[in-house]
Amino acid sequence: MEARLCDGIVRARKVTAKGSDAPRDFASNDYLGLRNDPRLVRAATDAAEEFGLGSGASALISGRTSIHAELEETIARFEDAEAALIFPTGYAANLGTVAALADAGTTVFCERHNHACLVDGCRLGGGELHFFRRDRLDALDDALRRASGPRLIVIDGVFSMEGEIAPLAAVCDLADRHDAWVVVDEAHGTGVLGDRGRGAAEACGVTDRIAVRTGTLSKASGCQGGFVVGSRTLIDHLWHTARTQIYSTALAVPTAAAALEAIEIIRGEPDLPARCRGNARRMRTLLAAREVTTGGHCDVPIVPINVGEPARAVEAATRLNEHGFAVAAIRPPTVPRGTSRLRISVSAAHTEDELTRLADAVAETLAPTGAAR
Repeated sequence: MEARLCDGIVRARKVTAKGSDAPRDFASNDYLGLRNDPRLVRAATDAAEEFGLGSGASALISGRTSIHAELEETIARFEDAEAALIFPTGYAANLGTVAALADAGTTVFCERHNHACLVDGCRLGGGELHFFRRDRLDALDDALRRASGPRLIVIDGVFSMEGEIAPLAAVCDLADRHDAWVVVDEAHGTGVLGDRGRGAAEACGVTDRIAVRTGTLSKASGCQGGFVVGSRTLIDHLWHTARTQIYSTALAVPTAAAALEAIEIIRGEPDLPARCRGNARRMRTLLAAREVTTGGHCDVPIVPINVGEPARAVEAATRLNEHGFAVAAIRPPTVPRGTSRLRISVSAAHTEDELTRLADAVAETLAPTGAAR
């Protein structure tokens, strides 16, 4: 099969069907295997029967239901925050929140590898924008010292293409020193990292030092939507300034109900995040034993393998698909030129046998080119 640079992964309609010929999914962000959990399906079905499918309007008009309110209260309790606000997507949560805070008069410091929605929010806000590198915090220190007025530091908790955890303790130290606010996007940390699955901030021990934490309901929670948590004052402010929330139809009620169920599962079953972290460590160990070099933190379920050029990444992903494994081929502009990679996404639902067979397939696929060896 010839691999084309424009090809993506086409999943089977029902990915969990027994006897299906569909490749085993190692490409999605379904880190806890909740996407097809019958408890979420039942919660969504019950909500659809009671409220219908769409919300019908924005939350500030008439789209907000008792389920939306309960979801926000549950997220706030889970995140140990005063309040929470939900958005239609994680992208909307970051874009609207950062843009509302990074307004004119604010000096904004954005990590150069942040997700596009954070970068777009920083640019949209109208504040003076500077980019920094997380491995060069001395330069950030100098830049914060020179800045005047309000300062905002925006950073991913987990970098989704590298599988790395941000140095949040050091960033918080700089924020304290220069009286800056920190915004952390926990999209790939929520439900995975920390003893209670609250994300990178919990894993780094700095939850109470971060003013604004955003997250998504589309990854470990297996649903869709985004959220922001913080003080009641912050959330009240965003209710009236975050344009992606004000002017978007509210999250679909069945999706909100399923997300509510997912958060309750994560709260009540801490073995799920622990199993995901264990599988992430096991995947890296298996690949290392086969002389395949990986990147990222051992507990992060994003396992990147740098293969260099886009065509090589697409060809490798195509061959892995033929072996029965769906693995993403990541190319520019998502990553810098020359760093195209395979991105393995590990889930708590993966078995040890599946991890072992994937490691064997990766080693066999990459061996002819000598990539990552």
